[in-house]
Amino acid sequence: MAFIECVTVCINFSDYLDCTLPSMVRAFDRVIVVTEPDDQDSRRIIRRNDAVEVLSTRKTFRGEAFNLPALMNDGYAATQVRDWVCKVDSDIYIPDDSRKTIEAISLDRECLYGTRRWFCENRNLFDRFLADGSKDILEPPYENGESDVLGFFQLFHAK
Repeated sequence: MAFIECVTVCINFSDYLDCTLPSMVRAFDRVIVVTEPDDQDSRRIIRRNDAVEVLSTRKTFRGEAFNLPALMNDGYAATQVRDWVCKVDSDIYIPDDSRKTIEAISLDRECLYGTRRWFCENRNLFDRFLADGSKDILEPPYENGESDVLGFFQLFHAK
């Protein structure tokens, strides 16, 4: 079984993280969340879900308004570099069967893996989705799932 670490960045986006972090913790062996020291709401959610907290002050590194690469690098530096790493946006909910689906494929260390996503317009729809599991209430994906590997979910080998 592959050991998979998840890295995500959440700064002042805690309303989404509150919905998505539990799904990440269920799907991955170790979840690392990069946030700022002043983002107390995200920090509380990270601790409540037993994720690894990485505090960074590099949001505006090199004059950028939001330097995601610098923040992600801080998260990658906290990985154990054992097996696989999954970069996930903090507003992405990981379905319960995702780990089983990942383990069913013969992962190739030379490949970058992605997935499709469905869009949820509001918290009410999200809560309905969680209650009944039906994707019918969600906006369908536009990714084809075969060749599109977009930035919201990227699974790759750490070495």
